[in-house]
Amino acid sequence: MEKFIHNSNYMKSIQVDRFVSFIDSEGLPVLLPTLFSISMNRMGYVPERKERVNKTTGEVEVILDKIEVSQHTINQYEGVILHFLQYVEQQSQVNSKLPNVHMHTHATSEFINTYLNDYLISDLKKGINTATQVRSVLTAYYNYLSLFEITNTKNLYIYPKLRKEAQKNVIRKRAYKYILKSTRTMMLLECKTVRDELLLRFGFECGLRSMENTSLFLENFTYAKKPVKGFLTLFDELKQKDKQVFEYLLIITKARRNEGSPARIIYIPRSLLEKCHQYYLTERPDSNSNSLFVSYETNHSGNAITVKCATRIFTEVKNKLLSSSSVDDIVLNEENSYHHLRHSFATEKFHVLCRGTPHHSITPGHAVISEMARLMGHKINKKEFAQEVTMRYIRSVDFMLIAEKV
Repeated sequence: MEKFIHNSNYMKSIQVDRFVSFIDSEGLPVLLPTLFSISMNRMGYVPERKERVNKTTGEVEVILDKIEVSQHTINQYEGVILHFLQYVEQQSQVNSKLPNVHMHTHATSEFINTYLNDYLISDLKKGINTATQVRSVLTAYYNYLSLFEITNTKNLYIYPKLRKEAQKNVIRKRAYKYILKSTRTMMLLECKTVRDELLLRFGFECGLRSMENTSLFLENFTYAKKPVKGFLTLFDELKQKDKQVFEYLLIITKARRNEGSPARIIYIPRSLLEKCHQYYLTERPDSNSNSLFVSYETNHSGNAITVKCATRIFTEVKNKLLSSSSVDDIVLNEENSYHHLRHSFATEKFHVLCRGTPHHSITPGHAVISEMARLMGHKINKKEFAQEVTMRYIRSVDFMLIAEKV
């Protein structure tokens, strides 16, 4: 089973900007879920079953109301339906008595509840939020089919005994602070603009916090009575073909309680700086702002980005990946944040700085920890905090070595 996205489609006088078609493993189209996709994308709503009491007769009536859905939600619905159809196809190949994918309309509530509970929660260890979402999607889909009297509405639910298991599954699938290189690559491919790609890259290539992207300035400036290079000067330095790393003084950093957080030098790889130069020449809007990164929003175009811009971009890209059919192929969690890109940078840098020394042997007073504090802009002036940071890096390196198969 596969799904294919179709854009800018005309069916006689009807225009459908986007919809998804479903194709079985033999290349044959599965019509009804495709029609459901067309309906959602064109109308912007799905049917919702409601019960109400007839004031005249006192009888309970079942009606189908309309619930509006966003494009992001539609994408999720299509991914859930694809996964369900893949399960139907797989099960029918194992047991010929079960309905095949073209006869999934004949699936009983019991069959669908087995998929929802035994397969998703018990076998795949899906969490309660995922199970609840799947239940809602399949309920809406079969409600849609019932409108045309193709099948009846389905009574779908999560078994009480599996609710606790589903909640435990959420705990098991915790958000790792290290984001795999392959996942980062997928995130970059989902970015709409070069600016958005750069905001993510500065997180995992230079260790920037989200707000620190607002401290990347074009013009040279003065700090502590000393001249400091801006990005325009760094762009000129790209002419030095043998230079692979470029230094930039980051002066706006996150305050740590009342202790402050020191300005620090970040080391920009040549490929990243070249991409910044490309963005400046070809994509950056006309602006009087001295900020490298500026806004694209209509009412704020050309203004410096906000401190939460990189966080917003990370969340948008993460949600795209989590709603795609390939979500099980990536190590990404709803709890992952932009800050985990910075932590990924720190994990890889910590491993490199160990230079063959077993990372478990690194102690809080080790030179590696001092160098990490400098690179990350940490003030490790308390023994307890130094110990905490050290153990954090060690745990992440353990995960990185396994996940990256180093």
